[in-house]
Parts: sequence; structure tokens; C-alpha cells
Amino acid sequence: MLQHDCLRVAASIDEANVNHEIISYCMNDEWSLEFHIENNDVFPKFTFAELSKQNITSQQLYLWSAPIDVVERYQFYLNQLSTSNDIFLETQEFYNCTLPRFGSMCQFEITYYHQNHLSLDEIIHDYYRTFEYNLTNFTCYTHLQCNRGPFPACLDWSEICDGKVDCLDGEFDEEHCWQLEINECNDNEYRCINGQCIPQSFFRDDINIPDCLDGSDENQRIIEQSYKCKTDIPSFACEEKTCLHTFITSSCVEQRQTLLLKAIYSAKDNSTSEQCWSVVKCLLEVPDLEEPLFNKYMHQSLFKDESCDCKIEGENWCEDEDFHIQYARKNISFQTICDGFTELIPIIIEGQNETDETECEQGSCNNIYTRCDGLWNCPHGEDEVIQPINF
Repeated sequence: MLQHDCLRVAASIDEANVNHEIISYCMNDEWSLEFHIENNDVFPKFTFAELSKQNITSQQLYLWSAPIDVVERYQFYLNQLSTSNDIFLETQEFYNCTLPRFGSMCQFEITYYHQNHLSLDEIIHDYYRTFEYNLTNFTCYTHLQCNRGPFPACLDWSEICDGKVDCLDGEFDEEHCWQLEINECNDNEYRCINGQCIPQSFFRDDINIPDCLDGSDENQRIIEQSYKCKTDIPSFACEEKTCLHTFITSSCVEQRQTLLLKAIYSAKDNSTSEQCWSVVKCLLEVPDLEEPLFNKYMHQSLFKDESCDCKIEGENWCEDEDFHIQYARKNISFQTICDGFTELIPIIIEGQNETDETECEQGSCNNIYTRCDGLWNCPHGEDEVIQPINF
């Protein structure tokens, strides 16, 4: 059956940037009923019995991009062989497809294919890199009356209850948001700053993939520094997150800010020349991301609320938060003690905050654990100087 046949692709294949997001490309029921698959001998096929005689494992089928249900049935068949004589699955068949074909009977094909592609993942990712998506219009939240400004500006879902009024004709996007503020979560849940509830196990589980829409379950400063909405990879990450500190909008899609600015600047009087209007835009310096426009006061409740409100030095530091210990560990190895880096969350012992870097003045920064490890543990880098070998 073709119903719900899906191709699942990892959002990132970059080993240096592990991403646990998986995107599914599925056939819907209507399309499935329109196709009839004809059996042919173009691709070799093997019964489960033949595969087992050749000592083929289910892991190998998985690595060959066999359908997951085929892999599972084959493993079930192998389990049955080892425990009983039940061989009702021995005639089930596995089609050994050759790229760019795939599917239970090799019935699907990706037309974007080059001989240097080694897997379906590579085909998909190479396509996204070659045909990077360029945003030309907006998705709009149409269930609220809202004048967001000149066309094509419109209200985005991320701008609802984001703490600032975005509608020009009223506070429609911030109405009833108090209900989120008083929302309570269960004991086994973590309450996001915006009032959303997520399983407690999702708290601080992956810095690259926040589960709260506002990202408050992970380190906000690190997320905002490293997070970019990439349009050259297959990902929905930008659609499931809000960026509250971006200019004009809370959407994480960078092009939305650009289009909103164009919409704002398009509303000019016909008597104003383009040259004059360009001068006005330069004088306004909107946006001017190079220098801060103003200092600000904030409510004390925002202090150490795990969201950076006082950014300084190009957002590399945050005056109102202590992010450097957010991901400190509870257990460490011996060689990390007094290595110059705080690894443990501070605990109070006899009225004093103690960490793995407490009372290290008498310890040597240059020892067998820190020497030539690639990090300066001594102030002048003595631990990284290559020592002569004495015989």
C-alpha cells in the first residue's frame, strides 16, 4: 500500500552540528489511490529466507535505505527463526533499490540526482543548498483583526502575546494574554516563561533544539547568538520558535524583518522624492544594529529570569543573567578540578559557595592533566609549552 509512505530525512547531516530534527516527506491518501505499482525485474529482490542464509542483518537493510516496516518485519522474522519454526514471513521480499530509486518496490525516484550522491540524505540536502528558498511574501495569521501596516505586512503567529503591540488599529494581538501568565503546569512539567508547559525531561536537554516556543528551556543567550534560520537545509525550526529580541518582529525568519522594513518605508507621500526619502531613512538609522540606540530600565522580575534583557558588547555578555553556569554539570572527572573552568553548579558549604574551582590558589595549573590539552589553564599558557624530554 502507498498510503502514508514517508521519506524521513535528518534536518542536518553536518557532523559538527548535531541536530535531532527529522523531516518527513509523505504521500497523502488521495495521491496514493491514483497509482498502481507494477512488479518488474529491474531491481534485484530477495526473500527473507534468502537474506538470512546470506547472514544479512536488519541493520544492513536499514543502512541500505530499506523501508522501516521491511526492516522491522525482517528482524521479527530473524527472531522467530531463533525461537521457533514459524517461517510464515520467509517469502516476504526485499527490493534492493539503486539510487535515486527508493521505496518498498523501488517505486519512487528523486529526479535531482548526481553520480556523486551516496545516499538519499545527500540528495535532499544538496537540493536545498542548490535551490535555497528565498522568502518573497509572508504567512499571515488571519484569525485576528489586525492592521499590521502597508502591504505586504501582516500579523505573524509569533507576534501574538509577545509583550508588545504590533497591530496599528488596536491591542488585538495582546488581548487575553494574561491567561498565559497565570497558567500552571503539572509537577512533571516545566513552565516556560511564556506560560507554555513542556515535559520536565525536555528542560536543558539540547541547546540546539529548544522545546518552549520562547526558547526559555535552554540557554537564551547561546540560542540567540548561534541561532540562524537557515533556508539551505530542510528544517521547520524557524516555524516553531519565537525570537523576542529581534527588531520589529518576534519571528525568527530573518527575511521577515527585511520585508517589514520595506513595507514601512513604502508608505511615503507622493510629493516626496526618492532622494529625499533615502536621506530620511539614513537619518532615522532604523535599524542600526552596530550601536545601541538607548539604555533602559527593567523590572526586577526580569533579573535572572533566564532571558537576556541587558545585552552588552555585541550580545556576547549579559548583565542581568549568569549564563556561564546554566549548563554546569553535577559530576566531573578528577582532572577537571582546578583546571580554570567552572564545571559544577555552586553549592553552599559552611556558608560559602563552593565549586570545583574553589581554593585552587595552592594548586598547580600546570600538571599532567592540563599539560598540552589545547587550553590555557595557566594565565600565561605555561601548561601549553612543549616540555623537553629528558632521558
